[in-house]
Amino acid sequence: MAVAIKHGGHWYVQPPELVGNTSSLFERLRRRAIDPGWFLVGFDFPIGLPEAYARAAGFGSFREALISFGSGVWSAWYNVAGHRDHISLQRPFYPVRLGGTARAHLFNALGVSGASSLLGVCQRAPPIGRLPACCSGGLAAIRLAKVRSRDGGRSSCRD
Repeated sequence: MAVAIKHGGHWYVQPPELVGNTSSLFERLRRRAIDPGWFLVGFDFPIGLPEAYARAAGFGSFREALISFGSGVWSAWYNVAGHRDHISLQRPFYPVRLGGTARAHLFNALGVSGASSLLGVCQRAPPIGRLPACCSGGLAAIRLAKVRSRDGGRSSCRD
């Protein structure tokens, strides 16, 4: 994430950093604010999880996923698996680096049939002449997670 702090009428952008524990994120940001109540935070991620993944992981909503990631059984969620044996629903990001890896490793470990199962609703090809109604996460979220500051929710526009 990138954080900007307001001081004396100007915003000062800080270098990118890891999000850390999401349950205390906004409290930590409030403590860093120089002018009480003024902070700006930006995230570079698609909001959403592939529906098949969210269903398999047992998440009913985006909020539920956000609260869970980074703690308890989800403590390794932000850590990219270095080996295919380390991929799981609780650690779905793979690979750390290219070479000796295959997308099939990810698909098999997550129990999905292929890349189309990891696409968000809005990443799928629309009927001819129609555009997607929204943009949300999916396979892109899994790739972007490698910077380890990614969160997500269900791949629908309702939550």
